[in-house]
Amino acid sequence: MKIGLIGTGNMGGAILRGYTSAHPNEAGNCYIYDLNAEAAEKLQALTGAAIVVSIAEVVQNADLTIIAVKPYHYDNVLPLIADCDLSGKTIMTIAAGITIDKVEKTLGNDTPIIRIMPNTPAGVLAGMTAVWQNGKVDKAVFGSVMELLSSFGKAIEIDDEEQVHAVIGASGSSPAYAYMFIDAIAKASEKEGLRYEDALVFAAQSVMGAAKMVMESGSDPTSLRIAVCSPNGTTIEAVHKLQENGFERCVEEAVHAAAERSREMSRE
Repeated sequence: MKIGLIGTGNMGGAILRGYTSAHPNEAGNCYIYDLNAEAAEKLQALTGAAIVVSIAEVVQNADLTIIAVKPYHYDNVLPLIADCDLSGKTIMTIAAGITIDKVEKTLGNDTPIIRIMPNTPAGVLAGMTAVWQNGKVDKAVFGSVMELLSSFGKAIEIDDEEQVHAVIGASGSSPAYAYMFIDAIAKASEKEGLRYEDALVFAAQSVMGAAKMVMESGSDPTSLRIAVCSPNGTTIEAVHKLQENGFERCVEEAVHAAAERSREMSRE
């Protein structure tokens, strides 16, 4: 599958780096375009993709064109794509607030469109991506897209675009919550006598390990937490303090706030 990328920022770059890392022989079938020539050249150096000079050239060369620009650029980019021959082409969008319906209004209802919501850990090949489509996408193409998205983490297809708001709260925004949690642990541990740099490694590695346990142990998070908490031990004291201070409530409100902002953006 030939892949075109419009916009070579963090997310678009992560997708292409993941794909070319998993499929190094496919670099010659990747085409990138960015108004920022320096950014395009950096991604070319990392992936081996070919730089082209226009959006039209990206669409012309690619089977799958990925639009990886900020939401406010879509009004400029979509008409340029609409001017191209889209026969046999599939379009993928990334931006928050840009629904498939909005894209179809410019590109047409018959255009195969896939919308994804990845997150920034894609940059270290540990991303989480939600995927959905408008029903016009060829099954073989969609299979190749799922393989592409799995090259930089995990991907799950959802069947209702309204679920994207919950996805943003659960994975799109949640790396920020995790960074805050790790930093808070490290700063508190510094007060208890560790060097911050060492405490950061202790905290980050432990959070990564805990996530891996959730993904691979077959146990649910509550069972795993209980297993760590020995009666009258240190962990149960910490857990009680978190619960006492409304830890779960704070997280719930954060996820809800992210989801609500996503809904607002879709209506704007």
